[in-house]
Amino acid sequence: IQQVGPPDEIYRRPSNTFVATFLGAPTMNIFPQGERLVGIRPEDIKVSTAPLEGYQPAKISLAEPTGAVTILSLELDSVSLRAAVPGSWDLGRAEAWAALPSENLHHFDPSTKNRLS
Repeated sequence: IQQVGPPDEIYRRPSNTFVATFLGAPTMNIFPQGERLVGIRPEDIKVSTAPLEGYQPAKISLAEPTGAVTILSLELDSVSLRAAVPGSWDLGRAEAWAALPSENLHHFDPSTKNRLS
């Protein structure tokens, strides 16, 4: 057993990267940033079709319509991520702008894979 608690707490505050990537579909994005691992849930990534303050250019390589949401495979600052956006997405659109809100980031120790914050 990796973590015990209410389902929403486990989903929103995973104790380590195993729990973070075990729950959710698609799973939490985990990527290195400096001397730590950073995670963000696909639904927490903000995506826009127009440039907005605080957003950075992103390249969309795949859009997967699933009904209520569309799963986007995108590259942001040389990091491959999956984002879940509400509704549909223009399947021919390869450029967008994205933001990773700091309040939705999870930080993990790269050696132990345990949560830091």
